[in-house]
Amino acid sequence: MIEKYTAVAVQTIIRHVREPEWRDAIIRENVNRYLSLMEYVSCRWGQAKLYVLPEFSLTGVEHVRSVEEWTRIALRIPGPELEPLANFARINRAYVAGGTMEYDPAYPNRWFNSAYLFGPSGDLVLRYRKINGADVQGHTTYSTPTGCYDLYVKNEGGEDALFPVVDTEIGRLALINCYDINFPEMPRAFAQHGAEILLHCTGEPYGPHREPWEMSRRTRAYENCMYVISSNHGGYAAQVSGNVFADSPGLNFQERRDGEISPLHRSHGGSEIVDFNGKVAGAAPNPGEALAIGPIDLRALRERRAEIRDNILVQSRTEIYAREYTRHQATGINRWLEAPIAHKSEARQSTEAVIARYLRDGVYAPPEGYEPAAPSEQQNRALA
Repeated sequence: MIEKYTAVAVQTIIRHVREPEWRDAIIRENVNRYLSLMEYVSCRWGQAKLYVLPEFSLTGVEHVRSVEEWTRIALRIPGPELEPLANFARINRAYVAGGTMEYDPAYPNRWFNSAYLFGPSGDLVLRYRKINGADVQGHTTYSTPTGCYDLYVKNEGGEDALFPVVDTEIGRLALINCYDINFPEMPRAFAQHGAEILLHCTGEPYGPHREPWEMSRRTRAYENCMYVISSNHGGYAAQVSGNVFADSPGLNFQERRDGEISPLHRSHGGSEIVDFNGKVAGAAPNPGEALAIGPIDLRALRERRAEIRDNILVQSRTEIYAREYTRHQATGINRWLEAPIAHKSEARQSTEAVIARYLRDGVYAPPEGYEPAAPSEQQNRALA
C-alpha cells in the first residue's frame, strides 16, 4: 500500500506578459521562480511527490487581449517553455502540475485555458482544458471543450477526454481550473471517473467571493471523498514597459502609466490542501510567496470510500438529476463550433440569454421593476 507522502501547492508572485515581445523572457522568469521554490521544499522539508502551480502561472492573463494575440503568446503543451518543469519532475521523481494559456494548432483560431501534469519520467501524463470559463462568464475569449464539443471529442478520442483521470503510483489524479470548482458537477464527474486527488490550478483575485470559494473547495472534497490541492497566485506583477514591472524598486507613481492599475497583491493567496473529510491539511492563508504543504494519505482515503456511512458519491440519485439537468440546460454545447468566439461580448450575450430564458420560464422570479430587453439575434438562438 502507498505510504503517506507530501504534496505542495506553490504560491508565487506571477509576472504578467503585457508586451508580447517580452513573452519568452517573462515566462523564463516565472519558470525559474517555481523551480527555486520547489527546490526549497526539498532542502527545507524533504522531497515532495506532488507539486501544484497556479492557473495561467507562466504568462498571466489579459482579458482585453485579442484571440490573435493570445494564439501568439499561449504555450504548447508540451513545449520548450515547460521543459524545465518536466525535467524537475524527472530528476526528483515527482509529479508537477500547473495551469497555462495554451494554443494547439489542431484548433485554429482558438486558444484554451489548460492545465498539465508531468510525471516522474518527465513526460506529459495528463492535460485538461477548462470547461467553465469564457463561455459562461464573458470575461475573455478562450475556447472551452463544450463550446466546440463535436470537434473536441472527435480530435481527442471521445467524450472521456472532457474529464481525464490518470492512475499513478501516488493515486488517481485529475486536473481542474479555477472557476470550475464552483460547479459541483465538475469534481463529481472526475470522481465518477475514479479521481482521488483533484489538482486545482486557480487564479483568484481579492474580492467578496473568497469565503464562498474556500467553502466550495472544502465541500467538493467532502462530498466526493477526495483530496483537493488548490494553488493560487500570491501576487500579480503587471508589466509596465519593457522588462519593468509594477513591483520593481524605484517605480515612480508621480507619472501615470498604462499597466499600473492593480494592487501588487492582486490575489489573496489562500493556497491550501483539503483532505477527503473537507478539512484543511495545509495552507498558505495570506498573499505573497508561500508554500502550502500537507500530507496525502491514500490508504485512509480508500478505506473511507469503502464505508457506507456518509458515502455521498455512491448514494447520489444521478438518474433523477439527469432528467432535471436535461430540462433546464443552460449554455448548451457547440455554441462556437462553426465560428470560434472572437470577442468577449459574445459570451456575455450568451449568458444574458440564459438568464432571460430562466426569467421567461419562471425558473427565476424577476426582480422588482424588471423589464426584459429585446433579445439580440444570438440571444434568440439561445432562447430557442
